[in-house]
Amino acid sequence: MLRSSLRLGVKRFWDCIQVHRTAAEGFRSASSCREPDVFDPNENCHWVNPLIDVRQLAGKGRGLIAKKAIKTGDLVLAVQPLALLHGPHEDMPDPLALSPILHMLFSIHKSHHEGRQGLPPRAAQAAGWGSQNPLLAARWLPLLHRGKLQVQDAGHPQQQEHSLPYIQALLHQKIISSQSRQSRILEDGSLPASTEVEDAAAEAAGGRHVPHLTEADMMAIVSQNAFGDEYEDLVAADIRHSAHTHTALANSAHSQAQAHTFLESCRSPSSETQAANPTPSGSQAGPSPQGLQGENTQLQACQGLIQAGLQHAGGEQEGSDAQVLHAQPDGDSEDVAQSHVGLWPHFSLLNHSCLPTCVHYVVGSTMVVRAVRDVPAGEELTVSYLGREDFSPASARSRLLEERFGFTCRCPRCQLESCLSSETAQLLQKVSRDCKINLGPTFLSTIEEQDRKGLAQVGSALTAWSRQLQPALAQFLEQTQRAFREVGGGPVPNSSNYSSSSSTTNTSNNESGNSNSSSSSSSSSSGLGDLVVAVGGPEAAVLLIEATAYDYLELLQQHTQLCASMYGGGSDGDEDDRAYVSAAAALHLCGQVLHATSKGSELHVFVAMRLLEVAQQQQAAGGLCTLDPFEAAHACQEALLARYGNMSVQLMERIMRACVKRSRQFIM
Repeated sequence: MLRSSLRLGVKRFWDCIQVHRTAAEGFRSASSCREPDVFDPNENCHWVNPLIDVRQLAGKGRGLIAKKAIKTGDLVLAVQPLALLHGPHEDMPDPLALSPILHMLFSIHKSHHEGRQGLPPRAAQAAGWGSQNPLLAARWLPLLHRGKLQVQDAGHPQQQEHSLPYIQALLHQKIISSQSRQSRILEDGSLPASTEVEDAAAEAAGGRHVPHLTEADMMAIVSQNAFGDEYEDLVAADIRHSAHTHTALANSAHSQAQAHTFLESCRSPSSETQAANPTPSGSQAGPSPQGLQGENTQLQACQGLIQAGLQHAGGEQEGSDAQVLHAQPDGDSEDVAQSHVGLWPHFSLLNHSCLPTCVHYVVGSTMVVRAVRDVPAGEELTVSYLGREDFSPASARSRLLEERFGFTCRCPRCQLESCLSSETAQLLQKVSRDCKINLGPTFLSTIEEQDRKGLAQVGSALTAWSRQLQPALAQFLEQTQRAFREVGGGPVPNSSNYSSSSSTTNTSNNESGNSNSSSSSSSSSSGLGDLVVAVGGPEAAVLLIEATAYDYLELLQQHTQLCASMYGGGSDGDEDDRAYVSAAAALHLCGQVLHATSKGSELHVFVAMRLLEVAQQQQAAGGLCTLDPFEAAHACQEALLARYGNMSVQLMERIMRACVKRSRQFIM
C-alpha cells in the first residue's frame, strides 16, 4: 500500500510539473557542465566546476567567483577532504581532533622535502588520514586562513595576490581517485602533479622552502576552515545505502548463478559415466571435497547476504525494485547517515553570506556545493557558515560570526535588517529568544507528558506574539513598497496572500507606519529601495525579516498541526476544516520563508515535500482546499533542483521516496 501510494504521489508530482512546461524544462535540461554522480557509492567524486575561479575581493580577501553564468542547480564543487573523521549519527567528532592529523600529514611531506626520514605517505593513507596524500596537505595548508594568527605575518596585499596563480592551479588540479591512486604513486611516495600546478608553485614560492606550521597554526587552520555536522545529507545517505544493498543483492545473485552453473557442469554426460564406474580408490570423478565445500560455503554466504538484505529492507519481498527502494533504515533503527568533521580546502575558499548563492552538504566523504539561484558572470559564490543560526536576528548572527571567524557580515539581508526600527528589531529578538529558550522546550515537554493545559498555554503565548508581529511586519511591508516605488522598481505586486503574518493589519498601525516613515530622509529611503530591489521585491524583503523569527513560525506550525490532530474528527466539521486549514497555512508560510532565505537547504526540501503531500491530501479529501497542488509541485520542484540539481525521472523517484520518509521525521 505504501509503495503504491508513493508511486502515485510521484506520478501526480510529475504530472503537475508537466503543466509548468517552462519551469520543468529547466528542471530536466542538461547542466552547464558534465557533473559526477554524487549518489553513486562507488564513485569517489572530486570535481570542480571549470566556470569558477579564485579572485582577490575588496574587503573580503580571497573568494570564488563565477567566470561565466552558472544556472540554478549547477554543481559548483564535489571535492574530497584533506582529513575527515566520521562518528555516529548526531554525535559529531571533536573538530580539534583534525589538528594532529593535519600536522602529521604536513610533517611527513616536510621531512621528505628536507631529506629527513618520516612516516611514508602510504602509511598515512592506510591510517585513514584523509583521501589525499601529504603532498596536497603541504600545498594547501599554508594557504588557508588562520584568523588572528595570520594577521601578524600576512604580508602585503601584493604578496597575497602573488599566491593567486598557485591557488587557482590547485583549485582546478585533477585529483586521482582512491580506486586508481595506488597504481600511480611515484617512487618518493607522492602523487604525480600537473605541470600547471608545479609551474604556478615555482612562480609563487620563488624558490622558498615549505613554510613551517606549528601545532598552534594547525589548530587555527582547523578552527577557521573545518566543517562538521551531526549528520550527512539524509536523502543521499538513504539512496547510497539502498545502492549498496542493491549491489550486494546483485552480486549475491550473480555468485549464486555462477555456482549453479558450475554444479550443473559437474553433471555432464562424461561425469555421469565416471560416477557410474567408481575409481579404484572408491572416490568419484568431479570436484575435490575441498572444492565442493568452497562452493557450498559461497552459496551459504550468498543466501545469508540475500536474507540480510531482505531483512534490512523491512521484510519486503516484492521483487528487486522493492528491495532497492525500501532498503532504508527504520526510524528506530541505527541511522545510516553519519556525523562528520573534516577539512575541505576547496570549500574553505567560499566566503559567507546570510543570503548565500549556494547550498552545501556532505555525501560520504564528498563536499557538495550547488548554486541555488542563477549566478551571473563576475558575481561571488557564497555559502552560509551558520547552519540553523541563519534563522536568528542580525545582531545574533553578527555576534556569532565575530566570535567564531572574526568578521562582520554586510550582505543585503543584514543591511535590510539594519533598516528596521529599533522597536521592530527588539521585538524580533524577544520572539526569537523566547521561542528558543522557553516556548520550544515547553512545547516538547507537553508532547511527552501529553499535557493539554501546557499545550494551551504555549498556544496563548504564540497568539500574543502574533498580535505584536503582524502590525510590525505590515508596517515594514508598506515601508518597503514605498521605497521600491521611489527607486523605480516597478508596480508593487499584490501582497494580500503572500504571508499570513502580514496579511492581517489594522488602520491605526498603518497610520503610525506612515507617520514614522515620513520622518525618514530621502537618502535612507533610497538605500532601502535599492536593498529591496536587490533581494527581489517587497514581499521577499518581508519574508527575509520573518526568517529572523523562523523558530516562532515553525513552532506555530507544529502547535497548529498538533491541535488539529488532537481535536479534529469531532462533530463540528467546519471547525475541523478550519484547524487543518490553519495548519496548512502555517506550513505554507514556513515554505515561503525557507525559499527566500535558505533555498535548497534540507529543511526547505522537507517542508516543500510535506506541502505537496498536504496539497494532495486536500485535493483527495474533496473538502476545503487552500493549497494548489500545482503550485506545491512547482515549489517542490524548485527545492529539489536547488539541492540536487538536474536529474532523471528515475533518480527523482528515488529522491522523493527518501524525502517523503525523512520529511515525516522532521515535519508534523
